[in-house]
Amino acid sequence: MAETLKNLYSLEGIDGAGKSTQSYLVPAALETHGIETKVLKSPDNTLLGNFIRANVRILPPWLRNKLFLLDFEASMRNVQARTEKTVYIWDRYVDSFYASNPEMSFHEAQSLSQGLPLPRRTFLLDMEPQYVFSERTTTLDHHSDPEWLQMKAQRYRELAELFSERIVKIDARQPKEAITEQIVQEIVSQTETHWSEIEATKIPATTEIDTRIWGNLIVGDTVLEVGAGNGRIIDLCRQRGLNVTGIDINAKAIEQLGPRYSDQPVTLYHQSITDTSLPDNSFQGAFMQGVASTLTKEDRAIAFRQLYRVLAPNAKLHVAEFLVDESTNEKITRYLKDGLVADEYGTLISRGETGKELFRSHNFRPEELAGLITGAGFEIVSILEKPFFSYHGHLKPGIIFIAQKSA
Repeated sequence: MAETLKNLYSLEGIDGAGKSTQSYLVPAALETHGIETKVLKSPDNTLLGNFIRANVRILPPWLRNKLFLLDFEASMRNVQARTEKTVYIWDRYVDSFYASNPEMSFHEAQSLSQGLPLPRRTFLLDMEPQYVFSERTTTLDHHSDPEWLQMKAQRYRELAELFSERIVKIDARQPKEAITEQIVQEIVSQTETHWSEIEATKIPATTEIDTRIWGNLIVGDTVLEVGAGNGRIIDLCRQRGLNVTGIDINAKAIEQLGPRYSDQPVTLYHQSITDTSLPDNSFQGAFMQGVASTLTKEDRAIAFRQLYRVLAPNAKLHVAEFLVDESTNEKITRYLKDGLVADEYGTLISRGETGKELFRSHNFRPEELAGLITGAGFEIVSILEKPFFSYHGHLKPGIIFIAQKSA
């Protein structure tokens, strides 16, 4: 399966559907959310890209396909050389390659481009060719013809059905502003939170421990802490003679913790639990305190599946998170307001003085968090609801789960 780049998004659709318009409207809107954006286009404005554009209709299919793939690969090198904090919007990427080759099955076309990573989301601007020719003739070049566009439109729709988890189909007849809003909301909701940029000493570390977890661990056991942060849980584990592996997406946190544990059985990695290289069945226990709340809805399920993978049979998992707090109308209003942007009730957005988004944090309902745990294969052993102090010193409802991996 091809790699998916979490900071890559693509725009697809037939000629005249509005891809070029969205390729400048979407980045401008994302900037207002504090998200740096880079736009790519295929064919690119290079010697190779200009040659493809000028000769696309006369090139034999095998050569045309080869040149398009070379153009994709050249542009992709620029993506992979840049920071992951940048969001890339690609105007016509691999799905265009699939849709434009009627002589191939989708899986044949896919095998030819298997070295290219997939976008996290593809936005298909869906429009009937008849509408294009009646309403948007100024956007078409002289090469466009109804039969060709009809074929591409149909293949795009088949792609959207095949890859429905990745491809978001949008009615391109809507006003351009409505399309932009839909795309931006989806990208903002999927964009990884900015916890990796917070100063290591300011990483919140306030969720508590259900002391019953210690009775399931013995001296010499190796445990995993997801979100090592300032080392608070590592210290508690070391006090009980446990060996610890800690991971965190915040490079500064890992860098600062290194010297502190240099002479102890503590191993630290700059990694995300959603994409960890830790081996299977390696740990007798794991702690994830206030980390699921920082992940996107999609990544939460991935995180728990990864935890199930790396824990040994019968190992225990300790999870603590803040719960949804609907004790006042003001709090409910904020959930509703932030939920419109996050596309999820319970997610709160923290902003700086300028209004720029800093990070997001999700407050769970008990059944929501329980579903993530059991959905990954764990059996819940105990549940403890108790208030935690927030980072700013406010007492808020919280919950602690202890779960077990099957034998």
